[in-house]
Amino acid sequence: MKKIATIISVVILIFMTFFIYKESRIIRGSHELVETAQARLPLSADGIASISCVGMVEDGDEVLVWFLSDDGLDGYDYWAMAYHIVGEHSYTYDEWYRPSTYSQDIVNTLWNGEDRFLINDQDCVAVVYKDNHGTILFKDQIKEGSYPYPYTLNEINGKIDFIDASGESIP
Repeated sequence: MKKIATIISVVILIFMTFFIYKESRIIRGSHELVETAQARLPLSADGIASISCVGMVEDGDEVLVWFLSDDGLDGYDYWAMAYHIVGEHSYTYDEWYRPSTYSQDIVNTLWNGEDRFLINDQDCVAVVYKDNHGTILFKDQIKEGSYPYPYTLNEINGKIDFIDASGESIP
């Protein structure tokens, strides 16, 4: 009986060691970030022509990395993955997010208690935040050539609008 318990304990220890090693593997550089995205995201193997890293936002010792998966035709999706920063350009994987879509090229996810947006719509020139009465609380301009643009909103109880060059909301 002791022998069986010892064998079971050893097997459990081996599986735990493997799991910890697999989950804490250090990812170095953008190439390995993309490889991790290809391995972890629920992508259709036959439908994805490429996946690329399109933006990052740091929060303390964590980073949210935005990815664009492209099927090579006319379809693409945005994804977000969270990592822990363990050194310069070195990370360990935490979890992935399927962002909500505001418009074709403006997506967001809730990460670390704040709304995180990726704005890849070059028609969007500003982000406007209004209170519940429609009063503009702030307006952030997006500089030309800075797309894709990661944006963090830490305000609550209001409405966010993405504005084009003519001052209209992007639907």
